[in-house]
Amino acid sequence: MENIKDVTKNWTKRKLPTKRNHLNFHPDFSQTSHDFLKYILLTCQFIGLFPMHNICGKDPAKIKFSWLSWKIVYTIIISASSIFCSYSGYYRAFTFHPVITHLLFPVVFTQVAVATLISINVSKNWQKCITSITYLELEINKKYGEPKNVRKYLMFLIFIIYAIGSIEHLFELISNALQFGSSGFINCIRERCNYFYHECNTCWSAVFLVFCTISWAVCIAIDVFIINLGVLFASRFKQIADSFESYNDALQIEETSHIYRLDNILKYYKQIREDYIKLTSAVYQVDCLCGNLIICSYISNITSILIQLFNSLRHFNSLLHTIHFLYSFGFIIMRLVLVTIYASSVNEESKKIASIVLKVPDDIWSQDLQRIISHIYYDSTALTGGQFFKITRSLTLNVDSCFHY
Repeated sequence: MENIKDVTKNWTKRKLPTKRNHLNFHPDFSQTSHDFLKYILLTCQFIGLFPMHNICGKDPAKIKFSWLSWKIVYTIIISASSIFCSYSGYYRAFTFHPVITHLLFPVVFTQVAVATLISINVSKNWQKCITSITYLELEINKKYGEPKNVRKYLMFLIFIIYAIGSIEHLFELISNALQFGSSGFINCIRERCNYFYHECNTCWSAVFLVFCTISWAVCIAIDVFIINLGVLFASRFKQIADSFESYNDALQIEETSHIYRLDNILKYYKQIREDYIKLTSAVYQVDCLCGNLIICSYISNITSILIQLFNSLRHFNSLLHTIHFLYSFGFIIMRLVLVTIYASSVNEESKKIASIVLKVPDDIWSQDLQRIISHIYYDSTALTGGQFFKITRSLTLNVDSCFHY
């Protein structure tokens, strides 16, 4: 079985088309991860994530990262403001009893601060990572065809998540306006961030409202980004598995003897094995780069669910507050479940090829097929949470069982 780290290292160091060869090499990036993700990353830059340049260009090799840019300054401002708000929120929370009821907003600000800092590290290495993956996908598109309806499916998911999230945020604004009466968000600021107490005015209220909206968008954007990674990689594994299954079905239908076609069959099996290993190495490469974002998302969502479970014991002043709480609680659970399901789809789709391999007749069995089976058994492909845990379908039930205890 091949070493995944060695394959990744060799794959990322391969030579890309030079300027001289570029005149005769015009790849179509329209059906690659770079094209699917570039507008999502551009949207994230409005809220301080992924400070890169040329993100919307056709060629991913032209993406640039620079410490001396206004995007870095904007990201650092968002991160520093989140650290200040989280510290103020924790200070406020630990001066009241019970402490847990005041921890939700400091936890959100903490996630924003950590996520923005992690996104800087991701941006530093994103150009190298997405370029190697994009050129691998160009090869896959050439051999197995382009993925079907992936763009429409991703747009539908993004629209649904942000639509539900916007309703939740609107509920929060209305609930705060009713709770604090004529003073509005000035008292809201005093309630959540103790250090704003002596500086509260209309201007600070507006600034805080905008920053709360940015923090809300950051939390959702991280989950959407992880979901998109899961959908894209799962679709690539599905391409290879579907092509392999169609090829095997065609072999069983044809009446020509396998002996006359054995060389071509073995070459095809070798191609399947090589492309499968390259794709698993790409997953490993992205996981090493974005694993910290995944664990940040899980920690924040699970912590928010635990805090909301405790808050469910308190008395609500009105029906609107009750509806807002239930809707907000359900939205956090939905995000956690969606991240787990779509991130685990990478593991599920990568294992489907094993059932197809086992259907291959004995007279055309090859060592390449055995190596695929060995790879799936000994080193299953999956996105992880910072290498601490693998995201599989069973993780959803494991997380649910934790809440029961």
